[in-house]
Amino acid sequence: MNELVGLREAQVQIDASHEVVRRLGHWTTARRFLVRARRSAVVIDLRSRLIPAGEVEIELDATRSTVKLLVPDQAEIDEWALAFDGRGRVKRTFHDGRIGGGRKIRLTGSVRNGDVRVLSGGPAQLSVIFSRQFFVDARRANAAGRVPDLHDPAAHR
Repeated sequence: MNELVGLREAQVQIDASHEVVRRLGHWTTARRFLVRARRSAVVIDLRSRLIPAGEVEIELDATRSTVKLLVPDQAEIDEWALAFDGRGRVKRTFHDGRIGGGRKIRLTGSVRNGDVRVLSGGPAQLSVIFSRQFFVDARRANAAGRVPDLHDPAAHR
């Protein structure tokens, strides 16, 4: 019984239907994700140092949605098991997965008339900075006399 509970906790499920869902900063320690999105935008921050070493697997079931992945600079993106139906593709913004030496992120599942965007470095930080969560984190950090950590969760604490 305890093994089954551990297996369920090992995978994080993100569901979005006609909405914007953001998971930013130190929000999880899991390495397996199931993302189900329908006419939505989903942002997943995988830059946290709290995520254990090893391969990260993201299973997608997306219809007319955009899934944005914020990844470390040296991350390798394996998209060969990801199927596209209709328009769509994996778009990289200032991310060269050929550099290697970093975490491997494997994308599986299917995307129908949608796309996956992979951001690293400055574009990933800007994506976070222009969010409501960063504004709240910056105010709390200022009140506590510390630096906000959402823009680059791997650099602090």
